[in-house]
Amino acid sequence: YGSALQPLHGGLKFFTYYCGPGNWSADGSTVQNAYFSSIDQCCKHHDECPDTIVHSRDYHRYEDLPYKAQIFTRLRCNCDVEFLRCLQNISTFFSYAVAWIYTKFQSSCFDYEYPVMECTVKRNDGLFTADRCLAYMVDNSYSKRWQWFDIPYIGSNQLIFPEVEYRYDLNWFNILFERNITPNVSIS
Repeated sequence: YGSALQPLHGGLKFFTYYCGPGNWSADGSTVQNAYFSSIDQCCKHHDECPDTIVHSRDYHRYEDLPYKAQIFTRLRCNCDVEFLRCLQNISTFFSYAVAWIYTKFQSSCFDYEYPVMECTVKRNDGLFTADRCLAYMVDNSYSKRWQWFDIPYIGSNQLIFPEVEYRYDLNWFNILFERNITPNVSIS
């Protein structure tokens, strides 16, 4: 890791083993301090996310996901959502600080979803971040694919998770294209 990251992680490693770049646990355990152990559990679970992009060679696992320059590991969106919800549920100053720092250094996650048409709602707290999309309009008349999304927005004691709005109501879409939306069930 670059020297710019060492002071940040050096400060976190006194409190947690898993928060910040790297893993400082020798045996897979988390810290025992009552105040920090829950936070360390959140960070450990986040570090164990199975869907990650660490190097450019990892893109082969996610067909057609466009390359995106990165300093830190990128994760599938559900891993970031679980991580931030975990920290939010702890609801301490330090858990909020870890979440806030994470959302300032990490801006994108990836997921398998219908193609994004546009961002319909944006938000910016104006402090070290660009606009974050809070709602995406997707076109569910096409197949799902791997693509980039903004990670949740965090600001002034609130955490807002992005939502997906479908271009077509699924029932109308299926009726329009004469698709059977209920399985064929034979009664004996």
